[in-house]
Amino acid sequence: MKHFQLVVLATLLAGFCPQCSLAQSASATSFESLENCLQGFSSCNDLPLSPQERQIVEKIRQRHNFVDCVYGFPDCQEAKLSADQRSQVSAVNHQRNLQNCLDGMGPCDLTRLTGQERREAARLAAARNLEACLSASADCDVTKLSPDEQQQAVSAKHEANLENCLEDSGRCDPAQLTSDEQQQAASAERLSHLEDCLSGSVSCDPSQLDQQEKQALASPVTGQAPGDAASAAGPAAHLVPPHAKKELSARSSSNNPG
Repeated sequence: MKHFQLVVLATLLAGFCPQCSLAQSASATSFESLENCLQGFSSCNDLPLSPQERQIVEKIRQRHNFVDCVYGFPDCQEAKLSADQRSQVSAVNHQRNLQNCLDGMGPCDLTRLTGQERREAARLAAARNLEACLSASADCDVTKLSPDEQQQAVSAKHEANLENCLEDSGRCDPAQLTSDEQQQAASAERLSHLEDCLSGSVSCDPSQLDQQEKQALASPVTGQAPGDAASAAGPAAHLVPPHAKKELSARSSSNNPG
């Protein structure tokens, strides 16, 4: 916009002073070059600038380059930094690299750390890996665990799989269960289906019920608390094992906190 205003002004003045048009054109070109250089545009041209303007532009460039180096931008030219700036940039880069190594995020160069810093980074990495293994995360690297930690990880993974099977979460691997746990999972699945049928849920599939369950569900039940699935099981209660009844009661309580 500024450039456009300068051009318009130069055109108007040229009508009154034709011999001044060449000087005015050169002035507009110099202003445009200065503005481009101050903004850091690739179209910057130093030639039309005065010595004082060139000094200003050079200081701006040095400042921009220093900022690029401090933030680790690819445009950084360390060779153009002063000794004091290189020292500051080195300290900032070291701190950024250290933080990346400690957090386990972003590029980390362990060779640039001190011995104490490397040990701290290794300790935190081991703690993150153990946590991932204990939570059965896919990020777990069992090879980096101690024998005792590996046993903990195996146990945690087994417990997580058993819980998934009992809750029918869809991430159940029955092959990893013991025969007793497989029976528990089957009972839990059967119980969940019975509860759906008792509550009139659309998830109920009558074809999955055996004759005893159909008869039990068809029998009138009185004196039960509203929403009490364990009581609603009534005649069907004998069809599920004790631990499954307990699970059904717990589910009913969670669904009816009041």
